[in-house]
Amino acid sequence: MRHGYSGARAARLRHVEHEQCEGPATDTLRTGTALSTLPLNGAAARWPRYAPAALEAGVCAVHTVALPDVRSDHGAGAGVLVVHLDEETPLGPAATAALTALARACALGLAHRTALRRGAELRRALGSRVVIEQAKGVLAERRNGSVDDAFRTLRAYARSQQRPLHQVAREVVEAQLLDPPFQRSAAPPPARRNR
Repeated sequence: MRHGYSGARAARLRHVEHEQCEGPATDTLRTGTALSTLPLNGAAARWPRYAPAALEAGVCAVHTVALPDVRSDHGAGAGVLVVHLDEETPLGPAATAALTALARACALGLAHRTALRRGAELRRALGSRVVIEQAKGVLAERRNGSVDDAFRTLRAYARSQQRPLHQVAREVVEAQLLDPPFQRSAAPPPARRNR
């Protein structure tokens, strides 16, 4: 669950909401319905633990805006922007529009961060795959065997040493692993007989 918050008071209330599994963001995510300047004085029945903590912190009302799922047209999904209000006066149209725009900007920022992280993961996975393929070729040539046998050797060694396969592969490619089972074969492969 992601929430927009700022300052120590908001962070404290975010923690209360997370620990108690109740509050404005939790409700908005569960129902898909934003809360429009909801006074906390009458919210003790709805949020028996969150409302008293928020009132004690000086929050009189809450307003939520669901962050849109910017990857599709399905509406809410990325999180919730929670606004803690010091008075129960409803927000005007301009403030509501500004919060909607802010929620969309937050959602775009989160989507961008997710895309960057996913891109980095894919680049690492591709780099690992490339070095594993290189190591299979190096080891197959070194041992006069097949690439399938080379892969089995790499995998077995990595497992026995409890090391990531791509690290073992990199060391084979960089000729750092030359001892058994990675040593060069002494004899060429036997010639095939034609029948």
